[in-house]
Amino acid sequence: MIRLVHALLRGPITRENADRVAGCSNSPDLIADIRRLGLGRKHLVCTLFTVIDRDGKVSRPGRYSLTPEGRAMLTEWLNYFTLEVADEAGA
Repeated sequence: MIRLVHALLRGPITRENADRVAGCSNSPDLIADIRRLGLGRKHLVCTLFTVIDRDGKVSRPGRYSLTPEGRAMLTEWLNYFTLEVADEAGA
């Protein structure tokens, strides 16, 4: 999840790339977990775009992106998480 959070903070990411970054094959589940941190669908948006797949068919993959508020929320969460891990390591 942390790798995916960092990727989202760098910019929009497709589901395929989210799978690669997170090292999983079900990034939508991780996206749901991240949304439950308080972002919801309002601040972690999935925008569908149209492509033609390798079989010549129209497909509508999704691209995840953060609103400015979502970016601030994730940055705050990441900073808190990092401090918590550092405190536990030092204890």
